Order: sequence, then C-alpha cells, then structure tokens
Amino acid sequence: MRMRGGGGGDIHVTQAPCSFIAGNVPLFVGAGINFLDNTFGAKAPRGNCQACAAGAQNYYAPAVTPVLHQTIPLEAIGTLNLANCPNLCVCNAANVCYTRATDDTVLTFWPYCSGSAGLIPVGGGTGFPYGNLIDPITLDAKPVIDPSYPQISRVGCNGCPAPSC
Repeated sequence: MRMRGGGGGDIHVTQAPCSFIAGNVPLFVGAGINFLDNTFGAKAPRGNCQACAAGAQNYYAPAVTPVLHQTIPLEAIGTLNLANCPNLCVCNAANVCYTRATDDTVLTFWPYCSGSAGLIPVGGGTGFPYGNLIDPITLDAKPVIDPSYPQISRVGCNGCPAPSC
C-alpha cells in the first residue's frame, strides 16, 4: 500500500501478516451468525484477517481428531439450526453451495487439518444427507476426512450463495 507523505515522497506501508493463519482452519462466517454449543462445543476463532460488512474470514484451531466427539475438550466451531440460521447456505471453495435438507437439519462445523489443508466438514444438508455420514456397521459418525463430508469454506444465513468479502 502507498501513502503520500507530507514532504512530497511516497511512504511505503507494509501490513503485518496474520500470525494465526498457519496451522489454523479458515472459514468465512457471514455477519450476525452465532454458533450454538450443541453437545460438540462452540469455540471462538483465534482471529480473522479479513472483515467486511458481509462477515469475516475467521481462523479456528483445528480439532485433534477427525472424529466428532462429545468429550472434553469439545472441539467444534459450533452448530447452526433453523432457529439461529433460518436461510442457511454453506459453500465450498469451488462455489458449490448447499442448503438445509429439512427444517430439522442441524449442521455442526468441525475444524480439522489433513496435511496442510484445513477442512470444515459439515453434515445434514441437501446433497450430503446425514445418513451418508454414518458408518452402516458401527452406526458411529464417519471421520470428517471421509469424502461423504463436503469441505466448506463459507457459511451464511441469508440464502445462497454464502457471503464473502
């Protein structure tokens, strides 16, 4: 970025990089979204590097395990349902967007890093029904690295597509 100095020359301003990006999981969260703690936890982002009227690009500490659990430490970003997000839309990095499958759909956002990629898998929406996310033999949830889970990069509550800056 350049600014004009009072002495006639340019002043070069370097913005400090966000130190919390590396090793954390990104998710753009639309303005006004409040995640619920619905048995898997709800944690605040470590920070954000880009914010605008539409929301913020947040960065979350990754969960230790790819398996959703209800034991401490609770590691979910949080949960959205019809009551706290009536016009839910989640989109992946390729701008493929999903809505809730039914009014009783509950989506839990689980931050996880696989290699160097941060993932935000969710389940229960149109195109990724909850039944596909359950192991048919054990009836336990599949690990979030299973391809049945879409990897989400944006979430909004005002219809599709989900917002971004």
